[in-house]
Amino acid sequence: MSQNTAQPELQPCPCCGGEASFGIVRYSKTSKPHAWFADGTPVETAHYARCNHCDLENRTIVGGFQTKELAAKRWNTRPAIERAIAEAVAAERDRCRATVEGVRIASDGCGDPA
Repeated sequence: MSQNTAQPELQPCPCCGGEASFGIVRYSKTSKPHAWFADGTPVETAHYARCNHCDLENRTIVGGFQTKELAAKRWNTRPAIERAIAEAVAAERDRCRATVEGVRIASDGCGDPA
């Protein structure tokens, strides 16, 4: 039975839109590991994604993730961030519109003779 060797797909860089690729960090095997993944596995190889244009990376404190699939998943997980930014921009826009409307209403009576 053959294994699926297809690489996970990486979205373009969230900062510059450049093409992304995988990177790998290999640590030498020692009798006492110096870093562990969250599940307690000693880090020997860590995978990460990086932009080929601006060099943005998603390395972690241990150099990356246990698998390319997890590195890709984290690199590609941006909709929540983009949605949060869009919601914050919309809220600020609405706040500004309300302020402008309040100023316009308050100024409607300016210059009227008493």
